[in-house]
Amino acid sequence: MKRAVLEIKMKVYVNEKTLKKVEDYLRKCTSEYGTIVSEVSKDLNITRVTARKYLEVLVAMGKAKKRQIGDTIFYSIIK
Repeated sequence: MKRAVLEIKMKVYVNEKTLKKVEDYLRKCTSEYGTIVSEVSKDLNITRVTARKYLEVLVAMGKAKKRQIGDTIFYSIIK
Protein backbone atom coordinates (compact mmCIF):
# COMPACT_ATOMS: atom_id res chain seq x y z
CA MET A 1 0.00 0.00 0.00
CA LYS A 2 1.40 3.36 -1.04
CA ARG A 3 1.35 6.21 1.41
CA ALA A 4 1.29 9.81 0.39
CA VAL A 5 2.67 12.70 2.35
CA LEU A 6 0.40 15.70 2.23
CA GLU A 7 1.58 19.17 3.02
CA ILE A 8 -1.29 21.18 4.37
CA LYS A 9 -0.97 24.91 4.49
CA MET A 10 -3.54 26.67 6.55
CA LYS A 11 -4.14 30.08 7.99
CA VAL A 12 -3.79 30.39 11.72
CA TYR A 13 -5.13 33.51 13.32
CA VAL A 14 -3.10 34.74 16.26
CA ASN A 15 -3.17 37.64 18.64
CA GLU A 16 0.17 39.44 18.30
CA LYS A 17 0.25 40.44 21.98
CA THR A 18 -0.24 36.84 23.10
CA LEU A 19 2.35 35.62 20.61
CA LYS A 20 4.84 38.16 21.98
CA LYS A 21 4.06 37.12 25.58
CA VAL A 22 4.68 33.46 24.80
CA GLU A 23 7.88 34.28 22.89
CA ASP A 24 9.14 36.45 25.76
CA TYR A 25 8.29 33.68 28.22
CA LEU A 26 10.41 31.23 26.24
CA ARG A 27 13.29 33.72 26.10
CA LYS A 28 13.26 34.03 29.90
CA CYS A 29 13.11 30.27 30.46
CA THR A 30 16.32 29.10 32.13
CA SER A 31 15.64 25.36 32.18
CA GLU A 32 18.09 23.18 30.28
CA TYR A 33 15.28 21.45 28.39
CA GLY A 34 12.91 24.38 27.93
CA THR A 35 9.35 24.51 29.15
CA ILE A 36 6.15 22.54 28.81
CA VAL A 37 2.67 23.62 27.75
CA SER A 38 1.17 23.44 31.23
CA GLU A 39 3.84 25.78 32.67
CA VAL A 40 3.24 28.35 29.94
CA SER A 41 -0.51 28.04 30.44
CA LYS A 42 -0.32 28.49 34.21
CA ASP A 43 2.23 31.32 34.25
CA LEU A 44 0.58 33.36 31.45
CA ASN A 45 -2.97 32.61 32.60
CA ILE A 46 -4.06 31.19 29.22
CA THR A 47 -5.63 27.84 28.39
CA ARG A 48 -3.44 24.85 27.57
CA VAL A 49 -4.94 24.75 24.07
CA THR A 50 -3.97 28.38 23.49
CA ALA A 51 -0.49 27.84 24.92
CA ARG A 52 0.11 24.86 22.64
CA LYS A 53 -1.20 26.79 19.62
CA TYR A 54 1.16 29.70 20.18
CA LEU A 55 4.13 27.45 20.93
CA GLU A 56 3.49 25.53 17.71
CA VAL A 57 3.19 28.81 15.78
CA LEU A 58 6.61 29.84 17.11
CA VAL A 59 8.01 26.48 16.04
CA ALA A 60 6.49 26.88 12.56
CA MET A 61 7.98 30.38 12.34
CA GLY A 62 11.42 28.99 13.15
CA LYS A 63 11.71 30.98 16.40
CA ALA A 64 11.35 28.01 18.75
CA LYS A 65 12.12 24.33 18.75
CA LYS A 66 10.46 21.38 20.39
CA ARG A 67 11.75 18.04 21.48
CA GLN A 68 10.15 15.07 23.08
CA ILE A 69 11.64 13.34 26.08
CA GLY A 70 9.53 10.36 27.05
CA ASP A 71 5.92 11.47 26.95
CA THR A 72 6.76 15.13 27.56
CA ILE A 73 7.24 17.75 24.85
CA PHE A 74 9.59 20.61 25.72
CA TYR A 75 9.66 23.94 23.89
CA SER A 76 12.63 26.30 23.86
CA ILE A 77 13.61 29.44 22.01
CA ILE A 78 16.14 29.27 19.20
CA LYS A 79 19.00 31.62 20.10
